[in-house]
Amino acid sequence: MVKAKSHVRTAAGLAQSRWFQIVARAGYVTTGLVHAMIGWICLRLGLWRDADQSADQSGALASFAEAPAGAALLLAGAVATAMLAAVHVLASVGDLKNDLPSAVKAAGKAVLYGGLAVTAWSIGSGQSSDSGDTAESATAPLLASGLGRALVILAGAAIIAVGVYHVYKGTTRKFRNDLSPSGDDKISSVIDMSGLVGYVAKGLALVGVGGMVMWAAISVDPDKARGLDAAFTEVLSFPAGGHLLAGMGIGFVLFGVYSVLRAKYQQMPTS
Repeated sequence: MVKAKSHVRTAAGLAQSRWFQIVARAGYVTTGLVHAMIGWICLRLGLWRDADQSADQSGALASFAEAPAGAALLLAGAVATAMLAAVHVLASVGDLKNDLPSAVKAAGKAVLYGGLAVTAWSIGSGQSSDSGDTAESATAPLLASGLGRALVILAGAAIIAVGVYHVYKGTTRKFRNDLSPSGDDKISSVIDMSGLVGYVAKGLALVGVGGMVMWAAISVDPDKARGLDAAFTEVLSFPAGGHLLAGMGIGFVLFGVYSVLRAKYQQMPTS
């Protein structure tokens, strides 16, 4: 036990080092570029029905992989995002005793950033990855039992709750609490605008994904448990769906801008 605590303290000290923090902050740039690319794919799909890649995390990363030196950039981004995930893991461990909600929140962020790191590394190293297929394959075995379907419904409800929180965080500008003051009115205005529109757009998309996951359980159809790409495609079936999707695309691009700015102004968690 003492040895384990010593290892945690050593890891925490390493994570607080200047070079580790710089690389970890670059993970926000990676997430920003991914969201901006998802937004661009949505714009193309909404306005011109033209998109070579799926409008989700794996599709965005695959688009970067096709660029010159794209694979190398993805691998570098994977390392940075993995370090960002590690920072949140250590913050979660540090909060376990005194602040359980913060520990759970930090753990959730660690999972998200860790998942992005794994996907980026996989695509950067030449392997294929489809988040929609992953969601479908993970859901299918659970739909064979009543308990499994209940768990899928709860998972969908949790995704919807996260989406609603994103909308709330954007409209109330609670995201300001996560950032250090920029000291520049123009940058602050960009942060406010991109955070507001970006959080709302991402929140609405997550509500759509959560709804599809819940419907997959209710209809006992794992094909419906798809990711962002399927949710965006569904939007096209709405009246003026193309314009709605283009608007969401702009929101994701702005969330990408906000995420890149976080690389400099985000208050990093302590462990």
